[in-house]
Amino acid sequence: MFFHKYKYGLLQTIRNKELVFWALGFTIILGTLFYAAFGNVYEKDEVFEAIPVAVVENVQDDGFTQLLSELSQGEDKMLALNNTDKEKAEKLLENGDVEAIITVDESITLSINSTSDNISVSIVGSIVNEYNTKSALFEEIAKTNPEKLPQATEAMNVNIDNVLEEHKLTDAPMNPYTDYFYNLIAMGIMFGSTFGMTIAINSQGNLSAIAARKCVSPAKKSVSAIADILAAVTIVFACSAITILYVKYVLGVELGDRLGMYILTALCGSVMSVSLGYAVGSIGSMGEKAKGAILLTVTLLGGFLSGLMSHGMRQIVEANVPFINKVNPAAILTDAFFSLTVYPHYDRYIRSIIGMAVITVICTVAGIIMTRRKKYASL
Repeated sequence: MFFHKYKYGLLQTIRNKELVFWALGFTIILGTLFYAAFGNVYEKDEVFEAIPVAVVENVQDDGFTQLLSELSQGEDKMLALNNTDKEKAEKLLENGDVEAIITVDESITLSINSTSDNISVSIVGSIVNEYNTKSALFEEIAKTNPEKLPQATEAMNVNIDNVLEEHKLTDAPMNPYTDYFYNLIAMGIMFGSTFGMTIAINSQGNLSAIAARKCVSPAKKSVSAIADILAAVTIVFACSAITILYVKYVLGVELGDRLGMYILTALCGSVMSVSLGYAVGSIGSMGEKAKGAILLTVTLLGGFLSGLMSHGMRQIVEANVPFINKVNPAAILTDAFFSLTVYPHYDRYIRSIIGMAVITVICTVAGIIMTRRKKYASL
């Protein structure tokens, strides 16, 4: 009986071409558009460009001047200097022509504004802080231990390799635009929640003719519901697997070397998505349009908060309202894909899988309970 219902559940799900389009066709089309939009950016981000800074020298500091000279020479130079006065420097900063102003006075100071690039500011700030620290150390040694001046002078010959050291945290690709593809895959899976909602509606006798026939059937509602849910999970999982393979091998987006784990995560996400839709579809006696509107709001809002429409949104939410990321299915699924690609260990990934499992269990049990308790005087 179970496999019979599972078979017909598959056929019924596949025949719903509109839902299959949103779970597969839409994600492939959107993924292609993402790749067309970001393709040139991927190549551009691989080349480091010198950071434009304005330098205002109110006093002469030979050591710092030498340091800036070393950092602004060669093909791989780090800084692009613009020596000017204070007024012109402020205008350059205001217009966005430079990322920061370095003022050479009794101490070296750094000025920025709200439009300055955070990474560039961090790099220039590290240089200034390192020089100020060693200058203060040099002056202290000159006062207290003059005999150690030669050693202190040697320490003042700051080399860029000492100011900034590259630490590679992972061998994984770190292009920020890859986040859009994590969210794209997750969003395609979340669209599968509509399958779950359809299953719930088709088990309520007052909402569809198919449900009316099921209500007078001797088969247990729980068995029928689980068979239909598994059938929907199968289709959603197949669509998500095709999307992952398309993104990785057709578009050539680097997703790391854990393809098997990606597919497994897609399976877990498919189960969560369908169960979420099933729970929403089982709520009350509202019509299909009302429940569809609720589910669409949940999935689209979840996609926005996870970063599909705005890069870095998931990180912003994590910094300000971390609880939302813990209950947002799209954010949990996106974070699982992100963890697989970036982190060599599985600690963060396991937390994401546990989060998906909790949502799945809660939604499935709630949906079955709400559906089983419905009684009809007549059909």
